[in-house]
Formats: sequence, structure tokens, C-alpha cells
Amino acid sequence: MDLSKTLQTNDIIICLLPAIGYNEAVSVLTSNFSGKPVCYVTLNKTSSAVAEMCARHNVDTKNFVFVDGVTPLISEENVHKHHFHVDSITSLVTLSSNIEQSIGGTSDCVVFDSLVNLCGSHSRIEVREFFIHLSGILRKKKYKGIFYITGKREEDQLIGGINNLSLLVDDLSSYTDLIIDVVPEE
Repeated sequence: MDLSKTLQTNDIIICLLPAIGYNEAVSVLTSNFSGKPVCYVTLNKTSSAVAEMCARHNVDTKNFVFVDGVTPLISEENVHKHHFHVDSITSLVTLSSNIEQSIGGTSDCVVFDSLVNLCGSHSRIEVREFFIHLSGILRKKKYKGIFYITGKREEDQLIGGINNLSLLVDDLSSYTDLIIDVVPEE
């Protein structure tokens, strides 16, 4: 999937990723940013795991800045030059502040993987307010934002207290320019 033209006319995009085939979908989408300045916020995998996955798919991450909300939860791994660890994703204000600091002049795009991971410790309303706040910051600074949501609307699954994934997507649809249903390549 080529996001280059899509990003020319859309600032904030939500990508609905399949739970099965997630790694492949992320690899394809991330290949769009190979070698480009990107702030990659990961709440789904450690930043090291994302960087390794990118390397396996020949995605150049030398200009990526990773904001990692997973590693502090599972290990005492050392911080790499372009990997910043967020101590807790329970504070959306802190997470937002860390993202804003990370994009300060070094990135023109934020990739957020995945909004669904916030739903385990926050209400759907809190996630919506966080999304509105962060997308507002991105628009004001003229940055692009790609937000992954893992799972499909049709799957109608219980995710972090959200009885229906479509409720989250519907909550965010008014604040995004485009929603893309990503279909894994076969």
C-alpha cells in the first residue's frame, strides 16, 4: 500500500489493521517511511522488536525516533540513541508530552501503533480525547499522523473494555481525514 499520495491530501489517517496478519500489514505500511524522519510511537511491541521487524523488510529506520511504551513494562533494556521509553502509558498527558517533544523538528510524521493498546487502561472517551488532542497538535505543527487500530470493525470483539471496535472507530471518525481498511497481501 502506497501512502505517499494519500498523505499529500490527508493529514490524519486511521489504518485498521487485521489482528491476523498484523506484522505483515505493519511492515508494508512502515516501508512507506523508509529513510524518512518519523516518530514511531509503539504501544504494541518494544521499539527494538519494531526496528528488527523493519530491518527484516529492508526498511531504513536511521531517521526514526521511537517512543516506546512497552519496554519499561517488561525489562530494564538500555535506551538506544533514537529510542525513548515512556515510563507509563497510564498518563495520557505524559504520553502526549513525550510524543510532542520527540517530533520537535526531527520528524514530519507520527506513526502511532496502536490506539487499541490504550483501551486496556483508559475509557473509550479518554482515548478519543487523547486522539483529538494529539491530532490537533499534529495539525497545528503541520505534521502527518497515521494511527493504527488493530482489529477490524466487523470482528466485533471485546478489546480492553470496548464491546465493539466500531464504537472506537466511530468516535474518532469525525477527527480524521481518512480511514483505511488495510487488507493483508496474500
